[in-house]
Amino acid sequence: MFKAIFIVVLFLSAFAVLPLCAETPDFGDDIGSAFSITPDNDPIEGELQTGADIDFFALTPEPETVYRVFFNNGLSDRKNLKVLMENSDYELRNIKKLDSNAETEYSTFYCEYGYPVYFKVFSDYSASGLYHIEVQTVKTVPVDSFSNSCSSPTQLDLSSGYIETEAVIDTSEPNFSAAPDYYTFDALENYRYYISFDYLDSSQLRATVLNSSCSSLVSSVNEDEGITLVSNDGGDFIIKCGHSPYGDSEDISVGNYYCLKVSAEGPLYDDFSNSKDSAHQIIPGDGPVKGTVFGANYGGDIDWFYADVNENSLYRITIDGYDYSRYKDCKIYYARTPESGHPESLIELYSTSEYNAIYSYLFSRDYMIEDSGRLYIRMAGRHFDTSYTVAAELISEFSEDLYPNTMEQAQQIPTDNTRIIGAVLGEYTDPNYVTHPDKDYFYFDTQDWHKYEVRVSKSDNANINFGVQLTDPAGSTIIDYHEDQAVLTFVDTSQQDKWYICVENKGLHLGGYYEFTVRDLGSFPDDRPSNFDSSDTFRLPTDGTWYGGSIDYYSDRGDDSDLLLFDIPVSGEYTFNFYNKIYRKVFFKVYYWDTEYHPAISKFDVSRGETVTKTHNFPTAGLGRIVVSTENNYTGDYFVSIKDPLPRCGDGYAPPPGDTNEDCYVDFQDVAAIAEGWLNDTNP
Repeated sequence: MFKAIFIVVLFLSAFAVLPLCAETPDFGDDIGSAFSITPDNDPIEGELQTGADIDFFALTPEPETVYRVFFNNGLSDRKNLKVLMENSDYELRNIKKLDSNAETEYSTFYCEYGYPVYFKVFSDYSASGLYHIEVQTVKTVPVDSFSNSCSSPTQLDLSSGYIETEAVIDTSEPNFSAAPDYYTFDALENYRYYISFDYLDSSQLRATVLNSSCSSLVSSVNEDEGITLVSNDGGDFIIKCGHSPYGDSEDISVGNYYCLKVSAEGPLYDDFSNSKDSAHQIIPGDGPVKGTVFGANYGGDIDWFYADVNENSLYRITIDGYDYSRYKDCKIYYARTPESGHPESLIELYSTSEYNAIYSYLFSRDYMIEDSGRLYIRMAGRHFDTSYTVAAELISEFSEDLYPNTMEQAQQIPTDNTRIIGAVLGEYTDPNYVTHPDKDYFYFDTQDWHKYEVRVSKSDNANINFGVQLTDPAGSTIIDYHEDQAVLTFVDTSQQDKWYICVENKGLHLGGYYEFTVRDLGSFPDDRPSNFDSSDTFRLPTDGTWYGGSIDYYSDRGDDSDLLLFDIPVSGEYTFNFYNKIYRKVFFKVYYWDTEYHPAISKFDVSRGETVTKTHNFPTAGLGRIVVSTENNYTGDYFVSIKDPLPRCGDGYAPPPGDTNEDCYVDFQDVAAIAEGWLNDTNP
C-alpha cells in the first residue's frame, strides 16, 4: 500500500515541473471589453474561434503621433482588420479595412489627440483560426504653424530644386476649425515643377493649386499621381492644403497629416509662340512645319500658327501626330480680314475634345473660305511632352458661281458616278434685281424601277442643305452638319423621269463647298405593287397551291413590300401557310374586306427556312389582302398557300354524280364506261 501511494506522488510531482502549453486567449467581442494593446511590443497572437467571432483591441495613443498597425493572417483562412478612431463626441470613424490572406497588411494613421483607437478583427469570409496584430510608433509630428492665409502664404525655398514639408491641418479644440495651409514658391518662366503629397489613412485632405490672386487653377491633386505646373509668364503658384470631409458633418479632428513635396524639374525650350498675336506663319503648299509642345497639368505649352487664305477657296489643314508621340490638342479658327480700325474676330472651326485627342495618326480638315482672312492653328500638349507637324494646302479656287440658281434652269448631270464639285457662294441677284442666297440646282434623268445612289461630301465648315426630290428640293437635306458625308439610295417608282438636287447654305452659315455623285445601280423590277390598286386583277389561288413571291429591293427611301390579293368566296375557316427563304425575318399581315375595310387580323414574322401555319375564320365572303415585307435591307423569295373551306373531290369527299371512274371529272370517259356495259345482263 505504501509503495503504490509513493509511486503516484512521484508521478504527479514529475508532471508538475513540465511546462504547460499556453492557450491562445479569446479576446473581447465588443469595444467595452477590448484588449489594451501597447505600441512597440511583440505581436499579439489571437484566434477567431468561429467564422462569426469578433475580437477587439484598443490603443490609447500619445497626441501628435503617427502609428502603424500590422495584421497577419498566418496560414489560416482569410481575415479582416478594421481601424476605428474615436473623436471628441465619442463617435467612431472608419479609417481603413485590411484584408489579409496569408500576408502582412498594415495601416498608418495620425493621432492629433489622445482619443482611443480600436482595432476590430473579424472575417468577411466566415473564417476562423489564428492571426497576429502589432502596433508600432512611427514618429511624432507636432501640429504645424504654417500660414492659414492665401494673401500671405508660407514661402518654400526651392534653391536646392527640391523640398519636403511635413504638416498637420490644425483642428485645435474646442471648435475643431480646420484652417487650410497655404504655400508658395518663386516660379521661373517656362520652368516645370512637380508637386505631390504623401497622405496617411487617417487623412482627409484636398490639395488645390491657385494663382497669385487666389483663384483656382487645378481643383484637385491626386495623391498617387501628383501634378506638373509650368509658369508661362513667371507668375507664382499658391498651394492650398485643406480638410476635405466625406460629408458636411464629417468629423475633422481625427488625423490630417500630410507631406508636401515640390521639385523643380528644369527649364523648357519653347519653339513657337504661346500667343496668337505672334503666331508663326505657314505658307500653303510649302510642306509641314514640325513643332513640340511640353505638357503639364497646368500651364502646358501652346504653339500658334496662321495661314493667309483667299476668298472663294478651299484649304486643307493637316496635322500629323508624328512618330507615335503622346496625346495633343488642336483648335482651328478662322478670322476675316478686319476693316480698318476694327479688331480681328475669331470663329472656332474645330476643337479636339477630352475623348478625341490627336495621337499618332494623320489628321486633316477642309475649309471653304468665302472671304479672305486667316486660318489659325493652336496646338497644345496634355500632361506630357509631344511632337507634331502642321501644314496648309490650297485645294480648289472658285472664281464665280458655277451652277444655276433656279429649278427651271437646273443643270443636267449624268448618273454614271461622275464627281460634281461646287460651292454655294454668298448671294445672287435675279433679273428683277432682287438679292437671294445662292443656290445650286441640278437634275438627272431616271428610269422606272431603277435604283439610284446619291453620295455627297462637304468641307468641314460647311452647313448645307442638300436635297433630292421629284419636286423642288430646296430646304430639304440628306446630310447633317456634323457628318462628313452622306449616302441616299432610292428606287424610282414614280413613273416620272426627272429628279432634282438643290444645294444651299443653312441660314447665314458660310463655307458651302460640296462634292457629290449620282450612280444608276441597275434595274430592280417589282413583281407585285406595294399599294392597293382597284384595277389589280391578280388573285392568289385558294386551293392550297403554293405561290412564290420575292422582296426585290431596299433603299433609304422605302423598301419593297408586296401586296397580295385573294378572293374569299365563302365564309368559313381558311388555312394559310407561309414559308421564308430570305436570310432575315419576313413579316406578314393579313387583312380582309367585305363591305368595309377591317384592321389586320393577323401580324407575325417567319424566320429563314421556317414554315408557319395560320387559320382564320372569315364571317362573310369578301376580298383578302396579305402584305409581305422584310427587315434590315434583305431581299429574296417567300412562299404563300391558302386553302379555302370549299369541298373538293378526293379530299375525303365522294366524287360528283356521274363520275363513274372517280377521276373527279364527269366527261366522255364516264359516258364510254357506261356505254361499254350498255344492255348487259347484270342479274346474278
